[in-house]
Amino acid sequence: RLVLDGVCVFDSGPVVEKPFEVVGRPRVMVVLAVVAAAANIGACLLLIPFVGYVGAAYATLLGYLLYVVWVGLLGRRVIPWRLDPRRLARHGGVVVGGVAAVLALRHLTADLPYVWDLLVTLMAAAVVTGVFLAGLFGRRVLPVSTLNLRSR
Repeated sequence: RLVLDGVCVFDSGPVVEKPFEVVGRPRVMVVLAVVAAAANIGACLLLIPFVGYVGAAYATLLGYLLYVVWVGLLGRRVIPWRLDPRRLARHGGVVVGGVAAVLALRHLTADLPYVWDLLVTLMAAAVVTGVFLAGLFGRRVLPVSTLNLRSR
């Protein structure tokens, strides 16, 4: 579960990386990725002997979090932008509600044959894809309220 949390954190990276991509400075992202990976390795060396694979999961989460926070903070210096908290909360609520619904359905089908679990997963993927495509083609998807493309 911790690795999945780390993947969710890391998946926000492409959003906060955009300022560096827009101005053509990908080297900053590479350097920060190397630093975050080194922090991950260091945390693994410290945690794995004491708590095993759970320590590796925490170390991975830490590395991903460091990368996203550093890139986000430095990226705001390149292109000032801010998130709309209401929109972000609404999108987050939809995601959390969707995940909770899928987990509840999978729990209800746990005693049934595997095919039911597979059908629930496929239906959930279809619904998520439909919501994403409706948002993509219907209106702005990202909860970004202002974006100034002039670099300082």
